[in-house]
Amino acid sequence: MGSDARDRQPVIDDTTPSPPSLEPPEGGRESTQRVEASIVKGQLKVAYAPSHGTSTVFEIWCDEPPKLGGEDRHPSPLNYVTAGVAF
Repeated sequence: MGSDARDRQPVIDDTTPSPPSLEPPEGGRESTQRVEASIVKGQLKVAYAPSHGTSTVFEIWCDEPPKLGGEDRHPSPLNYVTAGVAF
């Protein structure tokens, strides 16, 4: 029989050291992304993602299926992650 979850020690706590900073590889480049996201209602969320080097700001909506409390009006966050891997 497994131990009670309250008896387990955290894997990461205040004493866990930070990983060393990673430098981009020779000839590579560093990239930082900024997105502002908020909950609209229930599982409906919107994010604003500025494009690099332009004044364009992309509006990204996501939702969940009804079984997860959403209305299934937009792709789920996992759909976006999966599409990002595919791209």
